[in-house]
Amino acid sequence: MNDLFTYQILKYKSSIVAGEAVNVGVLFYFSKLNHFELVKGDLKRPKSIFPDFDSKLVNHYLDIIQNRIEKKKINFSKAPDEKSIQQYVHENILAVDAAGLVFDAPVKVTEGLDSIASTVSTYSQLLLPGTNTIQHTQITHNEKYLLSRYWDNIKHGYEGIEEKLTKNKIIETKTVSLSFDLAWRNGTLNHVKPLSFDLNKSKDIQNKASLYLGYLTQLADYAKVNKFRFDFLVSKPQNKQFIDDYWNALDILDYDKNAPKRIITEDKLDEYAKETIKDLK
Repeated sequence: MNDLFTYQILKYKSSIVAGEAVNVGVLFYFSKLNHFELVKGDLKRPKSIFPDFDSKLVNHYLDIIQNRIEKKKINFSKAPDEKSIQQYVHENILAVDAAGLVFDAPVKVTEGLDSIASTVSTYSQLLLPGTNTIQHTQITHNEKYLLSRYWDNIKHGYEGIEEKLTKNKIIETKTVSLSFDLAWRNGTLNHVKPLSFDLNKSKDIQNKASLYLGYLTQLADYAKVNKFRFDFLVSKPQNKQFIDDYWNALDILDYDKNAPKRIITEDKLDEYAKETIKDLK
């Protein structure tokens, strides 16, 4: 995994005057996925060092930090530097030295391990002594994830490409209306829409595929007349229990051969981004 990431150590300071501190957590930020992740340390260690350490209170603030990470809409217009990340954390995650907790300045790392999970696990065990088990937060491969991957690739690969893209394109006919996140032209006007099947119920996967088959059927003739193509960025379930449902969903999407469409699975997403850049240059 070659993406840049940063980490910030969360420290408990028993006394501002004495300056004594112990690590109680690590906050990771993976810029390509716009993803924060907090790892909590073993609070038995600071308790053994500082007898007045209030583990319940610190746990409470750690939960607050976790909730803020999950609820906040991260919005960086470009890959942030350490100062931007520190400011974001100060304004949105932990603004004051609550219960003696304070984040160190971000440290940027230019090379991770083979996955986010292994990176988080390895660095957490180095930075949080006594921490043996890391609970990794799985990143849902939802529509936001798909669009972010595609958008980051084309922005970094072609400066100024935004001028050649249309955002939030809506196609309306007498019977149906469907919005697309991006559109770009190369002969046909290609409408890009992320479509996540990273779901936890077979029926939900089937229903979602059937819904979009209905859209495609309704829009097929209109698209042909106007030289449109529908490009769906598709993710699969991370739970392997639903892989067969995913393949069935792709068959459903492809059922109407009359509809001008293209299905880009997530393993082909980076390749599709390069193709977009090449066609728009």
